[in-house]
Amino acid sequence: MEFALREIDQDEKVKVIYKAESNKQWIETNAKNLGGNSYSASMILTNKDVYNYQIITKGNINKSSDMRSIPSYFNRPNPLEVVHRSVQHWTKGATVMEFYFGQYNTLFDFHKVEKAEARVYSDNVLIETIEIKAIDLTNDRNADPYLSMEFGEIIGFKAEVEPNKTKIIVSAEFKDRSVHEGEIYPEEKFMNK
Repeated sequence: MEFALREIDQDEKVKVIYKAESNKQWIETNAKNLGGNSYSASMILTNKDVYNYQIITKGNINKSSDMRSIPSYFNRPNPLEVVHRSVQHWTKGATVMEFYFGQYNTLFDFHKVEKAEARVYSDNVLIETIEIKAIDLTNDRNADPYLSMEFGEIIGFKAEVEPNKTKIIVSAEFKDRSVHEGEIYPEEKFMNK
């Protein structure tokens, strides 16, 4: 993390202390001077915890900042969000659902989706596993241009459904090996997990 201090004496040492909210023990790391009043400090975070930090200076007078939270998008991937859903009723009574997903604020490559799949069940029996793939919206006249601008890559799939019988579970594995999984049809539980 990089930060700047308004004022600091030359002989003061700058440190960052941080900890997971579930821990009592603070971890201390030395800040590196980048020139003037600008500093950087390295922290090791897991993707399972929420973290707080403080900046402290040690010298003739010890000072500290208020405790602040580290935003979760630095150490946890943002889950996929449903950005488009449609229903198509085909001839011979078939109903097809189409889902598009996007991901906000993907700061780091290791927070991007590595692979995703949809498992389709009928009467609680797995009948199909569908790989969720990238969707190219560049030549789609009906596509909302906002989707590609806001989310970058859009992934999606289509599945035939039978009302009152079908259930669809979506599973996304991120490059950091964390997994987000939940029901997408008939109930929307995927984004609320």
